[in-house]
Amino acid sequence: MKAGWRDPDDVTSGAAKYAREVSGWRTYCPLRKMLGQNGTQVTTQHIMAADMLRQAADASRYGFSRARDDGMPITAVNYRPMPGPSIRSIAQAKAARVFQRAMAMFPCPGQQRLIQAVLLDNNTLAAWCASEEERRGHTVNRQIEMGRLLGVLDALAAHFETDIDQALDRGVMLPL
Repeated sequence: MKAGWRDPDDVTSGAAKYAREVSGWRTYCPLRKMLGQNGTQVTTQHIMAADMLRQAADASRYGFSRARDDGMPITAVNYRPMPGPSIRSIAQAKAARVFQRAMAMFPCPGQQRLIQAVLLDNNTLAAWCASEEERRGHTVNRQIEMGRLLGVLDALAAHFETDIDQALDRGVMLPL
């Protein structure tokens, strides 16, 4: 998934006129790597559900903007009556609702940390377990954590089931 946004940490003197543009690709997905392994229980529906959650998270946080926006948001203020919010603002608000509804299914802080680390930050399950061992102060059973991850993925796949089915009906291929 390609992403691009203006760097919010750019505090140089010319940032108001020429802000630094940050762009990149999600190049590593631990779920796609698990899918390619023998004996895995990760399915393509799990990966598609994780991608939908990632897209909603990115869109709600960064919004939708053109690739070459000429002005910073503060300089793009129009001093005239507006008929309402822009199409991009409405799409960003919709993505925020999709993300909030999906995350509301996971009230446990441990599940939310797992989703943040593995699904949104693209960390491996081994890295997640290592960080949890450091946080808790004792060893973590990797099979139990894999079961928790699969439970989260099953719930997300059920939540996004209609969207996944529509995408598959349209012939959307799963990028591996």
